[in-house]
Amino acid sequence: MAQDVGDGFVSAGSNMGHDGGESATWTLGHPEKVKDWGLRAHFYVATAAKTLANAFYGQPVSHAYFEGCSNGGRQALMMAQNYPTLFDGIAAGAPSNFYPD
Repeated sequence: MAQDVGDGFVSAGSNMGHDGGESATWTLGHPEKVKDWGLRAHFYVATAAKTLANAFYGQPVSHAYFEGCSNGGRQALMMAQNYPTLFDGIAAGAPSNFYPD
């Protein structure tokens, strides 16, 4: 993100609603946190970042992009499927999207 900001872009990220690290204990008894991790966190971060950029620069953003790899690639595919107009471009690298029944 530092490179993006250095190049004059607005950049945002999140912990996707939890500080769980590799332990999944944060999911136990918290289905809303699982939904945040699975999809909603990026939607809220993107819309908040666009709102803040508009307030700071006095004009709406001209383009918005999402980039992720591995789990971030899975998230990129989820964003494209569930919020197709939120980003102008999405780069989904090596998405971890195979979840058998």
